Amino acid sequence: MLFKHVSFIFGRIPRYKPLCLVLLAAVGVLGGCRSVPREQLTSYVQTFDTARLCGEEIIADYGRVKREHDVRRQLTALPTTGDALDLPEELTRWQSSADVAAAADTDGVALRYSAWQAIAEYNDTLVAYANGASEARISAALTNLGGTLTHLAGVAGSINPALVALQPVLTKVVAALDEQVRAQRFADALGAAKPAIHGIINIFKDDLAHLFAIRLALLQSDLGPMKMDLADASTAFSQRMQELDVAAFAVPDGLVPELISQFRALAVAKAYPDLIPTGSANGKKADPELAVLNTMLAAVASRQEAHDKSMARAVVELKDFRALIDLYSSLLVKLSAQLDDVASAATKKVPLNNDRLAEIARLALDTRAALRALRRP
Repeated sequence: MLFKHVSFIFGRIPRYKPLCLVLLAAVGVLGGCRSVPREQLTSYVQTFDTARLCGEEIIADYGRVKREHDVRRQLTALPTTGDALDLPEELTRWQSSADVAAAADTDGVALRYSAWQAIAEYNDTLVAYANGASEARISAALTNLGGTLTHLAGVAGSINPALVALQPVLTKVVAALDEQVRAQRFADALGAAKPAIHGIINIFKDDLAHLFAIRLALLQSDLGPMKMDLADASTAFSQRMQELDVAAFAVPDGLVPELISQFRALAVAKAYPDLIPTGSANGKKADPELAVLNTMLAAVASRQEAHDKSMARAVVELKDFRALIDLYSSLLVKLSAQLDDVASAATKKVPLNNDRLAEIARLALDTRAALRALRRP
């Protein structure tokens, strides 16, 4: 009876329809029929691999920064932020989250790798399906994807609180995948997995602020010891000036340059009106106390200069990192759209649009190059 129904269906389909598509429509068999030309799939797979490598390098860099930050917190009693950076307006919206981000993520590197693994397994299933792989091959790929999503659903919230919202989505997708794979409705299974994959990619985009905040916290802690050295030198100089009872001298509440101004205006002009700085050849005797004060002042000035240069370098690094994550964010957006195109080409038999592949590859290469230029020694 089934064969008669199939024969009836065949009789109503134009002869130019490929036989494999007829079988798919009639009985829902998904393996064994190529739906996307091999050369298109090859180009897409190469581009996806480049994008994934870029994402994993971003995670590896985050891991290095996070480990350095954590070691710094364990070995010193410095505050997490150390010294506030004078950031340009386009960076200030992430500045306040540095302390929170630094403390919240306990094992985020492993989680982020697992999330990229889920995207890769979904992609692997799409490619297998579009390539006409066997049902066993597609079923195995979907099973692997379900296992990875199950793992993510179980640990995401405990590792990074920002991922708690994704847990119910992952749990629902895993249940749907299991049901569709058991029924061998593979196209439906691929459709069921899409919310999880899009959710993971959106989490990666939201996560960029967290990566920025961790780097900011580390850079600010770099400045902590320098700030303390500067404060010690400034305090010693101020105390010595007070001990000498320099007329009208008072410790300022402002910046160190004000200390320098105080010294030049008061210590030289008032406390030593008949003397000149040590080393002058104008015939006046140099005061030993003035030499001491000059030495102390030089210590303040050199520490101030080193601090200011380090702060300027930190701001430049954060600007460069902000540009890097803008590139990476664009890459994620385009990769998400490309995954949708591959899914449509595989399951709906529409032509695969590979127009954005060159842009994805360019963004991945540019992001990796920016990361190498930025990488901390």
